[in-house]
Amino acid sequence: MAKKTKSAGLVRHATRAAKENFDAVKEKAEEAKDATESLIKKHPLTSVAIAAAVGALVALGVSALTRQERRPLMKRFRNYFD
Repeated sequence: MAKKTKSAGLVRHATRAAKENFDAVKEKAEEAKDATESLIKKHPLTSVAIAAAVGALVALGVSALTRQERRPLMKRFRNYFD
């Protein structure tokens, strides 16, 4: 019986610790979300420009990686900037 009691205590302790960690991470995520929303509201055009640039880079990377022609990655990117 002592082993079961000890095991149950460990499980309770682990559950409590996991919940505390989850709550802390959730709070940090909410703070980050609020800060991001505030920054976007202060600088909407910059935010749109950054989002468009990131989207273009992702599209360029996906396009370069999915081509049939197998060339080294850097040669593929050089063709876009020549």
